Amino acid sequence: MAVNLLALCARQSTGLLRKVTTFQRLLQNSVGRWQSTTEESNRLTLRSHTCGELRLNDGGKRVKLCGWVSSVRKMGSRGPLFIPLRDCYGTTQLIVTDKEIVAELNDVPLESVVCVEGKVQLRPANMRNEDMKTGDIEINVVSCSFINKAGNLAFQISSGSPMAVETSRLEHRYLDLRREEMQFNLRLRSRAAMAVRRLLTQHFGFVEVETPTLFKQTPEVMK
Repeated sequence: MAVNLLALCARQSTGLLRKVTTFQRLLQNSVGRWQSTTEESNRLTLRSHTCGELRLNDGGKRVKLCGWVSSVRKMGSRGPLFIPLRDCYGTTQLIVTDKEIVAELNDVPLESVVCVEGKVQLRPANMRNEDMKTGDIEINVVSCSFINKAGNLAFQISSGSPMAVETSRLEHRYLDLRREEMQFNLRLRSRAAMAVRRLLTQHFGFVEVETPTLFKQTPEVMK
């Protein structure tokens, strides 16, 4: 009887291991698909590329980017503006030389949402940033529009700023969710949930039924 019990436990452990392996494979596949569909998702947005997408071989392209203004740095009284533009995919440096656009962006509030068009140009060899995925290029801005100007920030969310206290982060959740760590967590949660759904529906025959479909609609729901 002990031998039969051990054999049963071994079969159950093997079955559980297969399920876990299947789930891991689905999760890995979902990550790959999420990374490979960036180009397709760009077709549904204002942008032509994300802020973490452009590389050396994109030099000379005319592009449109949307993102949050991380900082504004000016080289001298008449020098150009350098602006790191950030989205959930990464950061790209903008260089602004046009006087009218410089006037618009010189005092732009940090974390404002802007849409810019420009030409991808290669940075000088001694000015490339190896710590950035897009550190070999920059965008020479030719036009800019504001999607939403930010007000006074409750706390700074740039990578070099100290972490705000939890109560402030929860009160101003819309700012906290812009941090790189929170962006990663949101996407990981989404990919894990999708992988679980695929595992249950494709391999175990589950049917997902949303609760409202089981009941008659009430006047409160209709409102």
